[in-house]
Amino acid sequence: MRKKPNSELVIVGEKGKAGLLRDYNKQYLFTATEIGKRQLNFIDIAPVAEYIAQHEFDSATVVSNKFVSVLAFETLVNPLHPAPFWRERADLAEYEFEAERPDVMQSYFEYAAASQIYSALAENAAAELAARMTSMDNATSTCFTLCVRERERSERDTHSCNRLPSMQRTPERC
Repeated sequence: MRKKPNSELVIVGEKGKAGLLRDYNKQYLFTATEIGKRQLNFIDIAPVAEYIAQHEFDSATVVSNKFVSVLAFETLVNPLHPAPFWRERADLAEYEFEAERPDVMQSYFEYAAASQIYSALAENAAAELAARMTSMDNATSTCFTLCVRERERSERDTHSCNRLPSMQRTPERC
């Protein structure tokens, strides 16, 4: 974004939208925030791919997280080739087309864009699920540690109160 300050953004997801809002809100071309909230499917991504296909661009980049392990993920930066690439430069000379080649290539571009977006969202979902699982595991182990310490403290206090003569036992002390 710093290299091309006049770039336009197509953002899929609430976190991406919120993260870039302060610095790049005037460059938002399109945002889709409800995709993948229930269950990620290809049909939800189709309108985004159609929207991208309607706009001419020189270059586009898909930025997403790649699941590496439960503890880590990497940032992926993949180019999204524009429609003219598929119409003109793609090496498809060996194939015969029943319909007009430009129509087929436009459909192929939409499918390729949707596939790349779907793949990025699936990787993001895996990375987010791993982060949630790690967080819940850490919370569970912390809770277990606190419960064990509280039980030990309670047993120690009860044991020390039993040694006191009955006259010194008060509710504040035990």
